[in-house]
Amino acid sequence: MEKITLKYRKIGQVRENTGAIITLIIGVGVSILVIIFIGALGGQIYAQTEPDIEAIGGEIINETVGTADANGYFSGYLSKTNIVEGSEIIYCGGEQVPSANYTLNYTSGYLEINYNTTACQNGQVLATYKYGDYVIASNIKNSIVSGFKSLKITGNYLPIIVMASFMFIALGLIFFIFRRSTPPQNSAL
Repeated sequence: MEKITLKYRKIGQVRENTGAIITLIIGVGVSILVIIFIGALGGQIYAQTEPDIEAIGGEIINETVGTADANGYFSGYLSKTNIVEGSEIIYCGGEQVPSANYTLNYTSGYLEINYNTTACQNGQVLATYKYGDYVIASNIKNSIVSGFKSLKITGNYLPIIVMASFMFIALGLIFFIFRRSTPPQNSAL
């Protein structure tokens, strides 16, 4: 009887790369989860720190301060202090009050209006203004928004990254199989 030898059979051709392939798959999965969780946790952290940022400074738009009397007179306090000088716009009864017809203490937020027009008589007083270190608070918010935008851009490329990784895995397996299954060039029978 003649013994048949299998020259080209090698058991476990792919077994050598199994660890690398599993590591690559886990790495892609972890990367996806990190990008997702950074966005979600970053949003929650921002929501928790937003009051602290607002304490530094900010902008109030159309704050309802009170109601003028029948002669167009009003006195009261804005809800924030340390008003940025010149940033205020005061409305009474829907009309913008000229700066000559009101006084505002920028430190305490005390507002006094004397604007005897038909619209302002018994009219609602609204104020739009910036307070505190508005520029610093605005820069902090802008940097946070920029960070979320960059995260969103990275997330937009995530499907491409995942697809490229899986193509790399598939091609790596194919090349490894074909490299191992080619016969040796100078082997003796």
